[in-house]
Amino acid sequence: MPNDLGPDDFGSAFNAETHPMISQFAEVIKPYFANGAVDFEILQKPQFLKFWRHLMIAKYLPDLDDFRIVFWGTYLVNKYGKELSGKTFAEAGLGDKQQYFYDLHKSAMLGQEIIFTKGIFSWEDKDFLTWYQIKMPLRRSQQVCETLTCIYFEET
Repeated sequence: MPNDLGPDDFGSAFNAETHPMISQFAEVIKPYFANGAVDFEILQKPQFLKFWRHLMIAKYLPDLDDFRIVFWGTYLVNKYGKELSGKTFAEAGLGDKQQYFYDLHKSAMLGQEIIFTKGIFSWEDKDFLTWYQIKMPLRRSQQVCETLTCIYFEET
């Protein structure tokens, strides 16, 4: 799975892994990445509070073969222009990027890996925004069936 969207990868000197906000989150979370996932409980620690508004948690729904966004931070609501908590990817208005995001989340969850991505926010006529993400599997109650993503938008 590529870390960046090929044709959209322009407009900024940063890639996702070296973007200051994303690399700061990576530095804080990586020590807690064990046995292929991060435990939900660690997100309650004080060092994570400043990131909550940038976080997305998505739960895999095998019966629908889709993800439901169970948490969509306030920063994301403001930049995206919509509250997506409670919506599946099919309902979220991801346009032609829906399959790309589904594949990324599934790859992170099943591959038990941390994935960095970057692209242009083009599907909502906001192609002036570049997004940066770090995505990983999230474990809750001993099961890995969710993903945790930290997202940052930057005007290009």
